[in-house]
Amino acid sequence: MSQMDRKTLLQRAGVGAGALALPALLGTEAAFALPPNGQHFYAAVAFSQAPPVPGGPANPRIAANICGNFKPDAGWIKGGGNWILMNWNGTPGTAVELGSGFWRPTELVDYTTGFGSPKGLIQASIVDLRADFEGLANNVPMRLICNIGPFGISTGQPEGWKATIPGYGEFVPIGIGITHTSVEGARE
Repeated sequence: MSQMDRKTLLQRAGVGAGALALPALLGTEAAFALPPNGQHFYAAVAFSQAPPVPGGPANPRIAANICGNFKPDAGWIKGGGNWILMNWNGTPGTAVELGSGFWRPTELVDYTTGFGSPKGLIQASIVDLRADFEGLANNVPMRLICNIGPFGISTGQPEGWKATIPGYGEFVPIGIGITHTSVEGARE
């Protein structure tokens, strides 16, 4: 295998090198950002906990992976992720798995902003939706809560997600994890 010097590389790259320079000429926003179209991105990896279940788990917690897109003006939401339900008091190595599966949003109910100016591509917001948790419950009311803590921007609710699941009650954020909702036009 032979080595190539810089001059030969640039000559062989030809048009390709010019194409790579194009974003600098147009500006990176023009080259990589989506035009405003009302679409937003959401993501989270976070734990929530429900109250003790009489005769059941004392510390029901769900760890959820959450990701997708939504368009408030059009009223749609797509995405999903996975979940694991456990009885866990928070001490490492003591969790007991109670179930797991996939979840998916089925309906966008509401999208609330106005908690402060966006920072970068992050918009503090609350996304209310309905979701199906495979093997656990369907048509679950769910809420994604995105604060921007480093900038002191809060929705007034703890960062994470909430969901009301029959047999367990309301799962609420316990401060383990992070949630993100984007400004319009950002993508995953």
